[in-house]
Amino acid sequence: MLRIGIIGTGLIAKEHAQAISMLSGVARVVAAADVNLGRLESFCKDFPVARCYENPSDLIADREVDLVAITTPPAVHEVLTVTALDADKYVFCEKPLAHSLASAIRIAEADARHPGRLTVSHQLRCDASFRRLVWLCRNNWIGDIQSASVERHSYIPPAGQGKNSWWGSWETAGGGVLITQLIHEIDLLLLVMGSPVSVSAVMDTRYTGIKSEDYVEATIRFESGSNARCVASVNSGHLGGGFTIHGSTGTVGMPWNFTTNNPSHASRAIEELDRALPDTCPASSSLLNRVSRSFARRLGVKANPPLTPHAHLYQQIAQSIQSGKPLPISPAEALGPLELCFAAYESALSGKEVRLPLNSSSTVYMGVSKEQYEERSCSREQTDRKVIQTSATRPNDNAVRVGIVGLDTTHASTFASILHDANNPFHIPGAKVVAAYPGGSPDMPISISRVSGFTNELRDNYGIAILNSVEDVAEVCDLVFILAADGRTHPSLLRRVASFGKPVFVDKPIATSASDAQDMIALAAEAGVRVFASSAFRYADGLVEALNSIREAGEQVKTCTVHYWLQIQETQGRYFWYGIHGAEMLLAIMGQGVREVEASGNAELDCITVWHDDERQSTIKGSTSNGMFQVNIETDKRKLNIDLSSSMPSLSARVLWAALDVLTDGRYPRLWSATPVGSVSGPRPARTFDPDNSETLEIVRLLDAAQQSHSLRQRILV
Repeated sequence: MLRIGIIGTGLIAKEHAQAISMLSGVARVVAAADVNLGRLESFCKDFPVARCYENPSDLIADREVDLVAITTPPAVHEVLTVTALDADKYVFCEKPLAHSLASAIRIAEADARHPGRLTVSHQLRCDASFRRLVWLCRNNWIGDIQSASVERHSYIPPAGQGKNSWWGSWETAGGGVLITQLIHEIDLLLLVMGSPVSVSAVMDTRYTGIKSEDYVEATIRFESGSNARCVASVNSGHLGGGFTIHGSTGTVGMPWNFTTNNPSHASRAIEELDRALPDTCPASSSLLNRVSRSFARRLGVKANPPLTPHAHLYQQIAQSIQSGKPLPISPAEALGPLELCFAAYESALSGKEVRLPLNSSSTVYMGVSKEQYEERSCSREQTDRKVIQTSATRPNDNAVRVGIVGLDTTHASTFASILHDANNPFHIPGAKVVAAYPGGSPDMPISISRVSGFTNELRDNYGIAILNSVEDVAEVCDLVFILAADGRTHPSLLRRVASFGKPVFVDKPIATSASDAQDMIALAAEAGVRVFASSAFRYADGLVEALNSIREAGEQVKTCTVHYWLQIQETQGRYFWYGIHGAEMLLAIMGQGVREVEASGNAELDCITVWHDDERQSTIKGSTSNGMFQVNIETDKRKLNIDLSSSMPSLSARVLWAALDVLTDGRYPRLWSATPVGSVSGPRPARTFDPDNSETLEIVRLLDAAQQSHSLRQRILV
């Protein structure tokens, strides 16, 4: 039995303790230490742990502790790790290995004195799906690795960002979203793509009040000639992400997607993968296995939950110690992603590409200081470039003037960039944002926490006037874009702008109840105001192409299943935050005529079954743990499986194109590009995929009924 002592009893320590509890008979927590006595007592009560120490040195000296797990802020990793190693303990250190490269190298030197006794928590290496991805890449099933794209977007509650929190502090954490979060994906990139030779990066603090970066972009070049583009953010409004590796003969990525230029080749790869890594095989979906699992549930037989990545790593540690082998994930391995993070920091500070490896002369070798970050040259240069580009490429005086209401969503920043920045790959000329009202909902953290960052960005980077009222914005623009993240506010905001007679785009969801949506549409009709609302996913390239091909072939859609990432904001109900995407796509595919819905599920998985007036049936499935957006369509002639991940980068531009096209109706210059769903210069009916008000209302009614069904556990008429 491996006896473990945990130093630091915050949130990550609880993940460790829960993981260890899954290894009954293999490992257990016997001691804990924390300088915060209240937090320590709470932790020891929850798990429970009898041996509690205020002084970490006392835990390290405890003869009953075999392995010391260090889950403290990074700035104290070095002293605790070195002390534990010198006390002849095994050590499990959380990532990042240290808050500076210099500190991490000193830890590696201590490990050299006690070889094989230190491991670092890059636990995603143990995740079943990532293990399968790495195996396919390393065994040449997608050919020569050519490029990769990585995104990680997360949320940190305001309480975790304040002056009493260490997260996001240069001195304590070593940095923000790059070194504490994206470092996991960078570690996996190095496993797949080999040694990096250079990195170019930009970083900024846009969405939070931390002192370091909450947004980073980096382009990494590798010895092989391949490259990777990485993007990460905190509290940007995006949640989840993706990890995709492109090879010369195929692609593999997360959420899980594996394709090759030879379908038979792909099936053979999966067969060999399952033989090589049998413990990673997903549960069988065969009828026999489904019946067996259902029967077991009815009998009350509970299957053991799958081991978490942390639990897998602790299991490997226990096995290594028992067999006398070095612990997995050595500090030498952990130095690779850490060095790449600091090279990216140096690039972002200097505005230049930085080559690897770094040495002690690097400006970030001892860590990044608050002063360095505030004086970073790339930030000033980038701002200057944006100002120059904006003034040089500003649309003519006849351009459509857009006013934005609500600066608490990424669409505010993204739309401004698309309209103002000629270097944006999705740039749309002929329109500009002329004014904005910040807004924000105080009882919705993901809303109010982002207002300041987006307000500063629109004012400072694009010269957009920030006005004091919704009415002031409506008065000076041609189109009003209500982008406020909180759907509850949309009815009152529309009421305030309707009297100005300007066409209005309302971002998803148009409202958070069917009655509110009905009132908004009635108000718009009474005021003679054109209103348009839509989820961007309706315009995903893959979906549009599939629907066009179905219509051109004269096929009839029999059924469909829409998969989406179920993200829940309590203020928006269960379905209106992200479920709107699933409902939009389902109506775009099946058409109007929803009769009944029934919602069921649990904390992780959700299913909305939809019955249509013509007796067809369709399904919307949401997962809280899987960020997949996918559509499966069955027609009278074929089945189509559409992965929407490749369309996601262009979605904001697609819905912006549609809004401009629908709302201007030829009264303003048509200078933007034609969308995939209809020519902007053609007649309005050519746009066959735009929802009209009746379809928008039906989408809201579907979601409203689904929420009632989920609450009442019964089928609901729409």
